[in-house]
Amino acid sequence: MQTFSNDYEPIADTTSETQPMVVFDNEQEAPDTHSTKCKAISGSTMYDARVVLRDIPDLLNDGDVVLRVTSTTASMKSGSVVGHECMGIIDKAGSAVKALKEGDRVVVSSHLSCDHCRFCKRKVASMCDRATTGTGQQMPGHKASGIFSRPFSGHAEYIRVPLADANCLKIPDEVPDEKALFLSELLPAAYHCVKDTGVKEGDIVGIWGLGPVGQCALRWAALAGAKRIYAIDKVDSRLQLARKGAKPGIVQTIHFEQLDELDDVVEYLVAKCPEGLDVAIDCTSHDPKSLLSNASKALKLETDSSNVINECIKSVRKMGRIGVVSNATGSMNQLNIGTILEKGIRLTGNGTCPVQLYWEEILKKIVTNEFDPSFLISQRVRLEDFPDLYPVWARNPGEKIFGMTRFSPAPLAGTPELTSAQELQHLPGGRRRSSFLGTMFEQPRQPSRRRSSVLSSVLTEGRMLIDRAMGTGA
Repeated sequence: MQTFSNDYEPIADTTSETQPMVVFDNEQEAPDTHSTKCKAISGSTMYDARVVLRDIPDLLNDGDVVLRVTSTTASMKSGSVVGHECMGIIDKAGSAVKALKEGDRVVVSSHLSCDHCRFCKRKVASMCDRATTGTGQQMPGHKASGIFSRPFSGHAEYIRVPLADANCLKIPDEVPDEKALFLSELLPAAYHCVKDTGVKEGDIVGIWGLGPVGQCALRWAALAGAKRIYAIDKVDSRLQLARKGAKPGIVQTIHFEQLDELDDVVEYLVAKCPEGLDVAIDCTSHDPKSLLSNASKALKLETDSSNVINECIKSVRKMGRIGVVSNATGSMNQLNIGTILEKGIRLTGNGTCPVQLYWEEILKKIVTNEFDPSFLISQRVRLEDFPDLYPVWARNPGEKIFGMTRFSPAPLAGTPELTSAQELQHLPGGRRRSSFLGTMFEQPRQPSRRRSSVLSSVLTEGRMLIDRAMGTGA
């Protein structure tokens, strides 16, 4: 069956939202492998997520496969079944599937490929115009590809994957789930931002944000030959993990809330590297770092803060390169466009990662032990515990949580054992700031000169805004 009739008809999933759901009691015995029902996670937000019984999906098109999910990761999108990183074993395969067969272990791409348009033929499925509508459709400009969890699902015991030859990667038996799962999105995202920004041997690199993507980007930059890497964050556990990401002497960590001798990250980097960084990579969530940015975001004058990108702009050398792989969602104020122009900086939006372009190349590095992504796993949790886990994970978004189903193999030696959601309540790390006022009055962990620096910055930026509003500014 042909899935598309023209270049812009989306992939249809007529069963994902219409089939009935039954709320499932966690203590109830799981359905057997011959049942027509399976467990899945559903809900409109992370706070009303619940375990439900759903029909086991069937083949809808000849190019589909149905998977028994063996592993997934914590993520939450609004509506229906959630999760966009997963892998499993092929339970059924359509007649048009040529590269895969029943029983194969596969990773599912987080971005759906139509395998037909000009982008997908170049394996840049993240820019596919024919797949499910992505967030780009809600913004000015052209739409991007659909995320796997909309309308398809990763947090379920069974899932259907459309156009499987283009959207599934076969995993060899010697590669465990713990090393293969993150090929679904995380590893290609970090690899892409390093390749796309042009990190090469001998470069001095700065990486802002040391969550899972930042940690992997640091390691990919080291493998690309970076001679020095400045890793910037404020969470001690992330900074400690970053120091293990390369040979001794290559990584230098910066806790930006504990810069007592200098006012900010830029001054620190300029003192350490007077000519400037060759490459800066923004892996942050664009949370505000100044009172003015907090106010702008609270008043909905911007969706994202320019604080970190401006630090990147000021820190790179003339003709330097900046990559942005962060979770930006819309617009930002106070972007230092003048310095970009004057210094001839190449600012690259690394975009949503083209998973299919890189996952075979990365898999080879995993097979040869050149890269071991299992270090990312912080906890291992049953699928049934995910509803209790989501609020905890929201407060600790840097954690990479490995989700198991009844089809999962035994844990890989050296990785975390299975824990309960109740135990995860004691996770270390900073909490997610819950309000504008809470952010304004939260005190730094240690006294520093940043207080006077932030106040000076707020006064200066506020004066500029007033001048512009009155027509007296530049």
